[in-house]
Amino acid sequence: MWVEMRGLFRGLLGGAAALALLGLAACGGSSATSSSSEAGRSATPTSGGTGSVADACTLLTQSVAAAITGDAAVTKLSGGGGAGATAGASSCIYADTAGGGGGTATMIIETIPGGISGAVLQQALGQAIRQGGGQGSATSGIGDAGYKEVTSGSAGIVFAKGSRLVILGTSSSTRTGAAMDPDVQNFAKQVANQL
Repeated sequence: MWVEMRGLFRGLLGGAAALALLGLAACGGSSATSSSSEAGRSATPTSGGTGSVADACTLLTQSVAAAITGDAAVTKLSGGGGAGATAGASSCIYADTAGGGGGTATMIIETIPGGISGAVLQQALGQAIRQGGGQGSATSGIGDAGYKEVTSGSAGIVFAKGSRLVILGTSSSTRTGAAMDPDVQNFAKQVANQL
């Protein structure tokens, strides 16, 4: 499962890195049905406004990660607190370290000075996913623009909302990527609405 998740994130993070560089260049060097009610639960960030960074672990909780992946044994490995917010990014990682359900859920929220154009987002992510050997598709109704990739055991989405770039990836050995995809999209919509 980790190999599949690594491939998914290679494509999504490659596109995100390209977007971050585009954002820096543009600013002259500044930087449908949920299987569980928890996956559809309202997300509430710790900081609002387009200039601040929301705490990824406030949004992606253990119960949400467990509901999406189908693995109740996922535990937080890293993230939370204010450290990421001071650097313009916040991340949160959950995984089943016992290996029973093989669930992982990761979310990164980064502020890109000047924002991200929907066309630039879709082009950069599409190219990065294809170069990584993956297959993705554009999404609508989540933030300003987004792109998703679903494989046999993972589902991920990257979207832009104003000046924020959000990356959400999940994997599981008990749920297929296709089964997780609606939950990932529903959760992403909730996060986008809170940013």
